[in-house]
Amino acid sequence: GVVTYDGTWDLIPRDKFDVAGGESKTPASVGAVDVNIMQILQTSVKYGNSDAGGPFSVPKRVMGTATKNSKGELGYGGYALPQSGAAWTEGSCPPYEVLDWLDDSGNKTQNLCSCYPPNFYDPDGGPNGAGTKYVTVKGVIQGIANSKGPFYICDESCPSTGGCMFTYRRSDTELTEGDYVSMTAKVYAYYGLNQFSYPIDITVLKSGKGKCQPQTLDDMSMLTYEAGCNADAEQIEGTEVTLECVKVTMVGNDLDSDGITGEDDKSDDSTNHLQVHSCYPGGEKKYHCVLEVEDVRGNKFLVDDGTFGDGTECFFAGDCSGYQGKYVAIGDTFDSLNGFVDQRRGSHATG
Repeated sequence: GVVTYDGTWDLIPRDKFDVAGGESKTPASVGAVDVNIMQILQTSVKYGNSDAGGPFSVPKRVMGTATKNSKGELGYGGYALPQSGAAWTEGSCPPYEVLDWLDDSGNKTQNLCSCYPPNFYDPDGGPNGAGTKYVTVKGVIQGIANSKGPFYICDESCPSTGGCMFTYRRSDTELTEGDYVSMTAKVYAYYGLNQFSYPIDITVLKSGKGKCQPQTLDDMSMLTYEAGCNADAEQIEGTEVTLECVKVTMVGNDLDSDGITGEDDKSDDSTNHLQVHSCYPGGEKKYHCVLEVEDVRGNKFLVDDGTFGDGTECFFAGDCSGYQGKYVAIGDTFDSLNGFVDQRRGSHATG
């Protein structure tokens, strides 16, 4: 390969023919540790964790200047060193103006928005954070759209609060909802979303064992923008929930609610700051299939098209089953909505 230097020395292979030999990783060869999902997730150490190899803390560069990490260190507001007048002051998720600045300058890293980082993960490991060791877990496939695609996995005990995580993968192992599996992977936090990344082994122990019952909620105060980083929200991250009695307060193709729809990044209706999933209403790729809804207590939160790409699309295409020609609008109500609690890499606009 070619030896290069860009802050660190690297050897860059020129093509696949520069890489020869090697053996596939196995749980045994990487020394994977057998744990359950509840041992990975934690809500006792804010902006850090209690990992046995650490403990580890969220780095100062991805913390607001008025917020301390688990070591008691004040953040730098997006800078490598302290700067007077830094615009980012609160929490581990920057306001969208700072997020745009980090993105445009090439400094937006995936360890932003770490709230309660999981164990077996170091949020300061490299520029983006890194898993500290391979873990092997057992659980049921709670949600999956493509048999070879990403999925949500829950601890087989189906705890009443938490115990579920997202899994990002590229794999030939075919899975279906309800499969009971053993999986070896590293733990990661992608813009605050605790997840397993790139499993090296997935073994189906029992097909169709069944999945956990969704949690039914009518109070979503923990998911509001104002609630910020909190343990209650962290505990249900990655969990399938049914939200009862919600009303639409904003639609994604008219964020400013002026009756004029549009998606241009320079318009008042840009969803760029929210960093929502893409969707295909009417077969055309869009980025506006997001809703803001409120529960019976007035708590507002976002509902996105989601990892599986079809959750809210029909509301904007006017082709939901039983509601042909009906387009979602402010004031619409739902008896219930079902989905997974997620954390996205965007930020709520402030104006």
